[in-house]
Amino acid sequence: MKKTVHIVSIILGAVLVVSGIGKALNVLAFQQLIHSYGLPYLDLIAPVIVLAELILGALLIARHRVKSLSLLTGLLLLLFTGIYTFGYARQGITDCGCFGAAQPWELPVWAVYVRNILLIALANVLYFTADDESAKWSKGHRIALGVFLGTGIFLTGMSFRPAAYLPQKAHPLAGQAVADTPIGEYVPHEGSVWVLCYSYSCTHCLNTMENYLAMQRYHRVDTILAIAVVSSDQPSDSLRQHFSTMYPQVVGLEIEREQLPQIELFPTSLLIEKDTIRQVWVGEMPNPYVIETNKTKHLTQ
Repeated sequence: MKKTVHIVSIILGAVLVVSGIGKALNVLAFQQLIHSYGLPYLDLIAPVIVLAELILGALLIARHRVKSLSLLTGLLLLLFTGIYTFGYARQGITDCGCFGAAQPWELPVWAVYVRNILLIALANVLYFTADDESAKWSKGHRIALGVFLGTGIFLTGMSFRPAAYLPQKAHPLAGQAVADTPIGEYVPHEGSVWVLCYSYSCTHCLNTMENYLAMQRYHRVDTILAIAVVSSDQPSDSLRQHFSTMYPQVVGLEIEREQLPQIELFPTSLLIEKDTIRQVWVGEMPNPYVIETNKTKHLTQ
């Protein structure tokens, strides 16, 4: 039984560590996902969630107070599942973003629930079978744990952006007549248009493409365009093929990055009204609710 407890503890801890590292590599994307759930102020706790996963995972692997930590892990997983359910029911969001950059594709909704239920079940197994003793750590173990958590804190701080407390700098494309930009020839000159600029090598673009499909389903704007921004000096055939396999309805329109220097991060989304770029989202693809809110706001101005 003791061996089984150790194995389950390591498995659960490893899942948390991978999840935490994946988010730490791009905390900004995780913040934006929380924001798209309709919880704009909770995006500031994104780094806290990342660090909690890293600490819980590392301690579970080290078998430190497994009983107490399994309870905290189970509660954290229940919280994640509840927030995901809220986002899916209210905003139609299917991307849980659970593993961040470490997850190369998006799981279907049913698979997210199955995975979470299994992880919660493992946490329950630990809680009812493990003791709450502390593992004996050598000096080397303490140093390794300190280096790991220090690296996690560094990565989290590198990509965290407390947007609510930063001055808002206008994007160079915001307010421009679309005809004066390199995408002018692709955009129809009537109605509202949403343009998604993405890259084949952008994992976050692939993970959040469901918002693009949701925009098509709910018809929040008159026209929807997806433009792949490609580098002329880098071959993209294999990446294009991977993207077209996942989302064949998106691949098609391309523009060279040199023609669109204003786009520095991917994905970048543009809301166009009356032939003018009214709103720019950098590093995210908003869900239909966000688009509708901003579309209404700009039309009433």
